[in-house]
Amino acid sequence: MMKRMLMLFTLSMAMISCNSSNEETGDIDKTFFPIEGNIKAELNSIDSMPVAVNWYRVSGGRSDTSVISKADFRKIALMLYTPDITSPGLKKYFKEAVFYDKTTEALTMSYTTSSTQPEVRKIEVNMNPETDKVRSIYVEKQDATALKKMIWTSGKNLQIITVPVDGSRETVDKYEWGL
Repeated sequence: MMKRMLMLFTLSMAMISCNSSNEETGDIDKTFFPIEGNIKAELNSIDSMPVAVNWYRVSGGRSDTSVISKADFRKIALMLYTPDITSPGLKKYFKEAVFYDKTTEALTMSYTTSSTQPEVRKIEVNMNPETDKVRSIYVEKQDATALKKMIWTSGKNLQIITVPVDGSRETVDKYEWGL
């Protein structure tokens, strides 16, 4: 009986080690910064203010300007926190690094992966360490068609740079709000 239990234990450990050897092992037990909650809180603040969301686009030497609804802006901002890297299926790919920059007096939490599996490749959260307020959130995503570089500057704007993989012209979209 004991021999059988030992054999089952050894077999199960071998299967676990074989299965995990193909996956990255990120900071699965750490608590990552709540990016979604932070952005949703600011979106709620924008919804409560009597302001417009202005949209500017530059692509191929041409520019365009418009006002978009707050509901449409919420759909665009969704790109910053979906897919959620804190989900167990994605968290395993990411490593967290936290550092303080004396020059900018900013605390930066960085989430990176060397894997090509997740669409999200990099997230950096820049904070004021004295107030714990987020200054900016940078997100980089790569899919089959384009690389997207997005930066959310708290209280000011969201900028999205789309670089197509086919070499066609990049597009810069900027969304601004405020009084």
